[in-house]
Amino acid sequence: MQNDSQALAPLKPIDHFKQEIVLRKESITKRLPAQCSWEKYQGIVEGAVMNNMDLLECDRKTLLLACLDAAALGLDLNKSMAEADILKVWNGKTRRSEAQFRPRYKGLMKLALQSGEVLKIESRLIYENDEFEIVEGTSPYITHKRKLGNRGEKIGAYCTWTLRNGEVQFEVMSADEILAIRNRSSSKNKNGDLVGPWVTDEAEMWRKTVVRRATKYMPMSPEAARAIHIDNVAEGIV
Repeated sequence: MQNDSQALAPLKPIDHFKQEIVLRKESITKRLPAQCSWEKYQGIVEGAVMNNMDLLECDRKTLLLACLDAAALGLDLNKSMAEADILKVWNGKTRRSEAQFRPRYKGLMKLALQSGEVLKIESRLIYENDEFEIVEGTSPYITHKRKLGNRGEKIGAYCTWTLRNGEVQFEVMSADEILAIRNRSSSKNKNGDLVGPWVTDEAEMWRKTVVRRATKYMPMSPEAARAIHIDNVAEGIV
């Protein structure tokens, strides 16, 4: 039989958080999109925190809203899917840690396809030892011959997409353009150091950056437009 000290052992922070989520059920349910049940949202929030316990240090309202964005857009926070993340970032204005929803490049491409007007979309990196050519004018195109073996340093990235009418379009960004966006990103900690995919998955972020710019020229679903806006604000573009 348990003694009194065992029976009254304090709850772990994650258990306190789970209780808090349940207490907020009524107010949160009113904001959920039609396609997302309360149970699904609850699973999204708890899963995000279990994958990154540092999120418990974030302002609670920002964490719940970040997970609401993921639910509304239908993007999976599972790391193996690589569609989106919830990051802990430092807000210098409010002087607190906040949770920030960030779609990844696979998430943006998934949303771009939802309009039905984009049939295919791809993103690739360009390295200094690759053969890469851009031809502009009335019949623009790009050619990319990938170097086998040592490809050297990353020098750019590009995105290609095929529209329903068969037209193929592309967008290319240089390393300088991509790194300029990286440097003004809000994904930073209290010390001003970058956090999240810019540190752990830099190559993915190069691909995502050019996909995000390419979406300006694509027909987009409302969900894709919302994801782009959220990401633009977080990256300091808007």
